[in-house]
Amino acid sequence: MTDYYQILGVERDAIAGTRKAFKELVDGTLRVQIDIEPRNKAQFHKLFPEIDMPIAIAPLKTGQPETKGSWPGDILHTEGKAADQAVELLGSFGDEARQLRQSSFFRRPEVWAAIGTDAEFQEWCRHQKCIVCGDGDWLDGELYNQAAHVRRVSEGAGTSIKPAYSTVSLCTTDHILEQHQHGETAAYRKYLTMKLGNERQVTLQEAKDWFDRRRIEAVQQWAWETLKAELGCESWKQVYPPDLLKWAEAHKVAATASGGLTMPRRYYDTYPERPARIES
Repeated sequence: MTDYYQILGVERDAIAGTRKAFKELVDGTLRVQIDIEPRNKAQFHKLFPEIDMPIAIAPLKTGQPETKGSWPGDILHTEGKAADQAVELLGSFGDEARQLRQSSFFRRPEVWAAIGTDAEFQEWCRHQKCIVCGDGDWLDGELYNQAAHVRRVSEGAGTSIKPAYSTVSLCTTDHILEQHQHGETAAYRKYLTMKLGNERQVTLQEAKDWFDRRRIEAVQQWAWETLKAELGCESWKQVYPPDLLKWAEAHKVAATASGGLTMPRRYYDTYPERPARIES
């Protein structure tokens, strides 16, 4: 059996085994026998050097349908011998994904434009919960709110000018009655009252800062979800870093105008060639 952890250079923190016989002790405790394959012997001793160490046990699912998408998702075929390989591969790039999420990559306007249009972002916003009341308008059983613009002169807003990627999700009531008629301060005060039970007065600057944060959070989340789907994965843990680098280079967003890096450095590292599809 091919050890893809060795190919990837990823250190395992779990190993596969086979549940065998068990017996019940006088106090009701189950003593379970688990067989570990010889190839995992060294890893077993490394993870469990002492007796009476706490462990967690979970079954490896077999017979699941093939997962479509980018590697590692596109090489998973969880039947028989390949089951433990499939489980091992999922989450291989969790550290990279966390660093990417914490970076400024998805807060860059040039990245937003490469991922999709402002119209596509607005349509995504319409299907999100209202940032004020947490719910919204429903149409034929589907959430359908309004993409409300957060206008800032510093972002190029003006009379009849609405900058791209500057919307948040608001229900009709909070969009028209709160934001338009009473302003962002009233909308933010309503949010504090409904969500936190805090009826204090708020300043205009506090309200503006809150709307600005929610706008950036919205476009960042849209970009995160949309690009993940474009790369063919259900989770960013499954995204092979060179695939994202290739996408970024193709869309000219892998580096800043001054030559700086736009993504965490690990996405620019050299990775092993992707292994061929696993066959059971």
